[in-house]
Amino acid sequence: MEKILKIAIIIAITIGLVFFSLFLITIIPHIVSNTQRDWSDILTPKLTNDDAMKIFNSELVYSKFKEKYPDASEVLKNHNNRNARIELTAMNFTTFHYITLNMDYDVRNQILDYSIRCNLAGGERLPSASDTLAILYLEYTQCLEIPKKPFTNNGEDAVYQDYDNSAYPVPFSSEYQLAVERESAGLRGN
Repeated sequence: MEKILKIAIIIAITIGLVFFSLFLITIIPHIVSNTQRDWSDILTPKLTNDDAMKIFNSELVYSKFKEKYPDASEVLKNHNNRNARIELTAMNFTTFHYITLNMDYDVRNQILDYSIRCNLAGGERLPSASDTLAILYLEYTQCLEIPKKPFTNNGEDAVYQDYDNSAYPVPFSSEYQLAVERESAGLRGN
């Protein structure tokens, strides 16, 4: 009986050691990964609002947007001094069309992404463009100048929410428009 008790204790200790070893094998990589990320956060320099504005101001798309729309509003958001985002918006208060440039900077990876979108009154949107196509989009799209198309209701003027399709600054069938649509869908190349 004493021999069976010793064997049972040895088996229990062995099972415990096996489970403890498996636990360590599965947990240690996560601990190491989290520790590396935490040290990376500690050692990565913080991004101040002034530094973020210098980065955004140095981009060609930012200067082209401010040149085309000097009265555009700017909203800078600095998240945990690690990621910064600036949103520039220009609006036509007659047609209520507006164009928005979003720029995001990630300090850890030192990546700057930007996208631009034209929003027409009534919730309609033209396709957006990002990164390299944003400058072309800004140059060729006359978002704020697209006229609204008025309509009447039984001979009386009514509030309109539509826009004149013939006034699109870039025809939908053009190669540029296709490139913008491909870029906004995440497809690169030809």
